[in-house]
Amino acid sequence: MKIIFILLLTINLLSDSEVNFKDDSFNSIYGVTTEGNLLSRFKDSRIALKAWLEDIAKIYKGNVTMKFYDSSKPLYKDFTVNKLDMIIVDLPFFFKNKDDIENKSHHLWSMIIGEHKFDQLYLVANKSKNLKGFKDLKNKTIAIKKGNENIKIWLEKKSYEENKKSSNKLLKNIRIEKKDRTALLRVFFGKTDYAIVSKNSWNIMLELNPSFKNKIEILDMSDNIFLPFIGFFSKKANINSIDTFFKASNNLSEYEGGKQIVELLNIRSIYKVPNNTLIKLEKYYKEYFKLKESYK
Repeated sequence: MKIIFILLLTINLLSDSEVNFKDDSFNSIYGVTTEGNLLSRFKDSRIALKAWLEDIAKIYKGNVTMKFYDSSKPLYKDFTVNKLDMIIVDLPFFFKNKDDIENKSHHLWSMIIGEHKFDQLYLVANKSKNLKGFKDLKNKTIAIKKGNENIKIWLEKKSYEENKKSSNKLLKNIRIEKKDRTALLRVFFGKTDYAIVSKNSWNIMLELNPSFKNKIEILDMSDNIFLPFIGFFSKKANINSIDTFFKASNNLSEYEGGKQIVELLNIRSIYKVPNNTLIKLEKYYKEYFKLKESYK
């Protein structure tokens, strides 16, 4: 009788284990804004991201729904009331709300664009104009890429430091371009005084046209600290959903949608962001917020 009881108990435990193993399905809702970050700049990239996430979810017996928001505030509000399992925000929003975000989230992640994990920004100008950089913004024109909050913040921070006022009060015109390449071409042909572009974009342009460096000079460089955005999961999100996301991220190009994301945005990989890698960025944004408050 004792042997029969042990056998029945063993079968029962194995049965429970099998049920738990198979019960790995999930239903998750992810959110992203349509402004202010890398994914917001191109409609095709958002479509590709949506297709990629939905496809990998099905492969792993789950379901993912993508929701797009006009700005970070309503996006984050829905996240805080558990309507969203994962969201993507720009760096200014993240650091402005960092303490609250850390209390409600985990598994921070971002993307590597181009060759390096962190991006650097360049302020460039046409050599023939003899411009002096950030201290020489008054009545000048500048071209920047649409949707890149890192560029906007660097421009403002440097203007506060050099001129004690916002760049908006000095510049004659801020021209918004869809691509770094277009911004650089405007400087090359003397149509705009300055441009701010990423180091990655600058290097690509030099490879395509080495003569650029004969007419355009780099006047200033940021620290090599910027991320394209930060994504994070709710602490209440289904662990299977989180595991699936990072498993699939190891081989982006193997999935439909993932191939398009790689091609559209020059993405090398998706990776988890350890908190200790954000120390320099946090210091940078604290300085920016303080300067903005001082000179508003």
